[in-house]
Amino acid sequence: MKMYNNMKKDFQVNHAQKLHPPMIAHFNKEDKYDIFTLKSCKESYGHFHCKLKVKDKYETKQFIVKI
Repeated sequence: MKMYNNMKKDFQVNHAQKLHPPMIAHFNKEDKYDIFTLKSCKESYGHFHCKLKVKDKYETKQFIVKI
């Protein structure tokens, strides 16, 4: 399991977050963009977990909730 900061860097290589309207864009292998609403992004990537330091101890958290 990766640390949050490392997982975030890997995620940002092929993904971009747009604030208004809120969405995630994924640059796929066919040189096209897939657009996800935040709800569909949570459904697609909800199984990704990472380690995050909270109050001097590490906890396992859902990654997509933290971005």
